[in-house]
Amino acid sequence: VTESALQSANVVVNIVSALSLERDLFFTQQLIDWGFPLLLVVNQLDEAEQRNLRVDLPRLESLLGVSVVGCVATQGQGIELIRQQ
Repeated sequence: VTESALQSANVVVNIVSALSLERDLFFTQQLIDWGFPLLLVVNQLDEAEQRNLRVDLPRLESLLGVSVVGCVATQGQGIELIRQQ
């Protein structure tokens, strides 16, 4: 159903949590495999930092081959960068 709904999208904005990145990237990989134009947004970077977790966004971008943007949605950080993509 999801694949069918996304067929007409210009770009898919896939928002994942920095706190559950491994689990969330499963769907991200499916979107990549389906060939959709994708922007990956890693949210909750502030909470990850508080737990001493660091997400290497440039490396993630390189490994996945899609654009990756970090954000803290509750504080509005990264929102403008998402709009620019």
